[in-house]
Amino acid sequence: MLRSAFLTLATLFFLALTSTWALANYSILINKSSNRLTLYQNDQAVKTFPVATGKTPRLTPEGNFTIVNKLINPYYSKKGIPGGSPRNPLGPRWLGLSYGGGGEYGIHGNNDPSSIGKYVSAGCIRLRNEDIIWLFDRVPVGTPVKIGSLPQAEATEPVTNYTVFVDGRALSLNSGAMVFGGTLLVPVRPAIEAMGYRGTWVESEGRFDIKTGRCTISVWDSSNRVMVDNRPALLPARSVIPKGGRLCVHPDFFSVILGGKVSLEGKGYLKIISPVELLAGSGLIIPPREL
Repeated sequence: MLRSAFLTLATLFFLALTSTWALANYSILINKSSNRLTLYQNDQAVKTFPVATGKTPRLTPEGNFTIVNKLINPYYSKKGIPGGSPRNPLGPRWLGLSYGGGGEYGIHGNNDPSSIGKYVSAGCIRLRNEDIIWLFDRVPVGTPVKIGSLPQAEATEPVTNYTVFVDGRALSLNSGAMVFGGTLLVPVRPAIEAMGYRGTWVESEGRFDIKTGRCTISVWDSSNRVMVDNRPALLPARSVIPKGGRLCVHPDFFSVILGGKVSLEGKGYLKIISPVELLAGSGLIIPPREL
C-alpha cells in the first residue's frame, strides 16, 4: 500500500515536472560565426552567452540536435579527472547532445575562462561556469539545439544600392545596409553616432549599449531582444554581426525603440530621422542632447 502510494506520488511529480518543461518550450541556437549561444523560450530570445567552439570549423558539428542527458560535476574520462576537480575541463555541468550519443559532444563549463569566445575546443561548446549552471537549471532533456554559422550562411555582402541617411547626412559606403534572411538591416554604431549618441560594445555579453542621455538601450547579437532601462522589447528580426563586420539591427530599432522615424525614400535610399531632429522640426524648444 505504502509502496503503491509512493509510486503514485512519484508519477504525479514526474508528470508535473514534464508538463512544466513542455510549457517552457525552450530551444537553443549556437552561432559559430559569432561564438554566441542564445536561449529561446516560445521563439523569443531570453539570454545570450559567449561560448568557445572547435579549433577548426569542422570540429563542432552543425545541424539540429537535442539535449539527451544532463550531468552535475561530470567525470572527464579521457584523463581520469573526477567531477568537481578544478582541473576538470568540463566544468561543473554537462548537457549532452544527441550527436555522438550524449557522451561525445556537449555544452559544458570549463577550467580556463580565458578560452571563452575563442575557437579552441575539440568540438564541444564551452561556457563560463556561472553561465552553464544558469542554463543547466532551466533547460530539460529533449530541448532542441541548432548549431550553425549563421551570418556566413545567411548574410549577404553590404547592399551597395541602399544609401543610409541619418538626419540628412549620408553614412559612409562601408556603413551601408545589409540583408540577412531577406531582411534589410542597418549597422547600429555609425547610425547612432551620426545622431550624437555614444555606444559601447560589451564583448563578454555580446551586447551593444547605447547612452541617449535619458536612458540606456541594450541590443544583443543573434537576438531580437532589446532592453530600454531594463524594460524588455522585441525587434521584428534578430540583430546580427556579419563576418568581419559590425552589429546590424532592424530599421524599426530607430523608430520604435529610439523614437525617431525611418522611411525608404525613392529607390535605394533609407532615411533615418533621429528623435531630436523630429522634435526640432516640430518647432518645439528642446535642450541640447547629452553626450
